[in-house]
Amino acid sequence: MSGRLLGIACWCVLLAFGLMGGAWADGTALPASAGGGEVLRSEWERSLERLEQEPDPLVLKAVLEGMQREFPGRVAWSTYGQSRAGRPLYVLRLEPTDLNGETPSGSLPIAWVVPDMDAPPRPAALLAAANHWLRSGKGQGNIAVCVVPVPNPDAWIDGPRAGAVQLERNFPFGWTPWLGAGQNPGPAPLSEPESRSLVQWALEHPGVMGLVRWQAQASEGASLVAYAAEVLGIPSVAVDAEGPESLTRGLRVLDGLRDRVEGRVLGIRRLSETLWSVDFELRNVAEHALGASPPELHWQVIGGVAKAAAQGPAGAEDLALLPKASVGRLPVAGQGCTVRVVIECAGSDSLFVRFDGARLPALTLAVALPKAVAQPR
Repeated sequence: MSGRLLGIACWCVLLAFGLMGGAWADGTALPASAGGGEVLRSEWERSLERLEQEPDPLVLKAVLEGMQREFPGRVAWSTYGQSRAGRPLYVLRLEPTDLNGETPSGSLPIAWVVPDMDAPPRPAALLAAANHWLRSGKGQGNIAVCVVPVPNPDAWIDGPRAGAVQLERNFPFGWTPWLGAGQNPGPAPLSEPESRSLVQWALEHPGVMGLVRWQAQASEGASLVAYAAEVLGIPSVAVDAEGPESLTRGLRVLDGLRDRVEGRVLGIRRLSETLWSVDFELRNVAEHALGASPPELHWQVIGGVAKAAAQGPAGAEDLALLPKASVGRLPVAGQGCTVRVVIECAGSDSLFVRFDGARLPALTLAVALPKAVAQPR
């Protein structure tokens, strides 16, 4: 009988815990799993909290190892050099998934995530954001993400030193000698192992398509951003450490910077003595990786006056003309659209139509207006 009472008591305790929704001993709620239920946090996830409270290279390594165990085949970490004090410099590579939840094969373009080297490091926040991206669902596309959690471990562990080299000023492009107190660029470009190792890593990975500056601060003089743009030819996006989804937002913005539109003139019809109907085929040739929305395109006629426009799927022939000043959103790569523009043009044999958007290089197409085109019946 006593055994039965003990079993009932245990059942009641478990039921009470379930009704509470799950909680730690201190009363805080347990984190939700990807499926919406409550689950116990893994050891490496608990280590993130310790990493936030106190810099510890052993805890940092434990978090990296734990993420690799949690996401087999999608997470791998390695070192790319050592700091001046001999501490390892880590990089964490995150692989995407397609809509089927599978990791794409082959060589992938890389988004490079590096915190500001002179700002107080927050590796726990950055790794939590990386964890959020890994769990954010399927269909992240065909781009890998390489995260440098602590680019300056000596300052993270030992604290900033008076007169120390300002690492953001130690990169080659635009480097200038000593500028005074608090602005030490080092004795020469890439004199510091931390900045030199970053550049070496970038040169060994030509697939880098963009740089995400985590928790970036405004900086004058030589910087990783200037080096990446002017020497490596890759754009950058600054991201504030505001919540775990901030990295995902920054990666989407970076992905949108790859938009490029190609187009051609499909055909020309003369509607009247001065009106022409011109069909264009437009296509966004970027291979979007992170679900960035297609850019909003607008058009402008140079050498004539736009009267109406219409848009439809690529190859469409029957487009109802709509009086509006833009052609709407341009589909992502592989789809494209047909745009029909009615233009009033008198006394000219040619004109230009310019398509552009907020984050797009402008596309200008020349249109020749052959006067021999037959009048409409």
